[in-house]
Amino acid sequence: MPISAIGTLTDTRVGSVLRQRRSQAGFSLLELLVVVAIIGIFAGALLFSMSLTGGDRELEQEARRLQGLLDLLREEALMQNRDFGVAFTETGYRFYTYDYQTLQWLPPLNDEMFNEHMLDESYMMTLRLDDRDVTLEPEFETDFYDVDDFDEREIEPQLLLLATGEITPFAVAFVRDLDPTGFAVSGALTGDLELSRYGDDVP
Repeated sequence: MPISAIGTLTDTRVGSVLRQRRSQAGFSLLELLVVVAIIGIFAGALLFSMSLTGGDRELEQEARRLQGLLDLLREEALMQNRDFGVAFTETGYRFYTYDYQTLQWLPPLNDEMFNEHMLDESYMMTLRLDDRDVTLEPEFETDFYDVDDFDEREIEPQLLLLATGEITPFAVAFVRDLDPTGFAVSGALTGDLELSRYGDDVP
């Protein structure tokens, strides 16, 4: 029987000491690997979820930006008694005002709020006018601010905002390249604008 400095240890005390030493030995390598694997799985799922949510947020911000600008432009059209237009590609949009002296669509050069806007490279737009799908060019081919080239161009904005308050009925959808879901801005002839979810399961 083991003997200590303070006397004889019983079998019970020996077993207790051994169990205590085992409990103080820490986790085994296998247990540590399992914990690390579980943490990795949860971290990956969290990052994936955050990336999807972040993308949705940015798409919604793009849609809200266009909605706000169109709302302001419609007010400008009513107050200034001027006609405005918007030209779209898959990757951006431009605002124009109609000049009745030159009979041309010109960019609003003195208003930075209505500058050309380009989307992030992973996003794109689709356009419907009067419930009809419109094929958009991938991008603009000319410089928006090259005023010397206006005489040679025939600019025809797809979306019109008239001085009467009427607008072309439309729906612009913002989606990711490989995902058909996103957000859409739509407008009625009366000028009312609406923001909604867009996707395969949305009518």
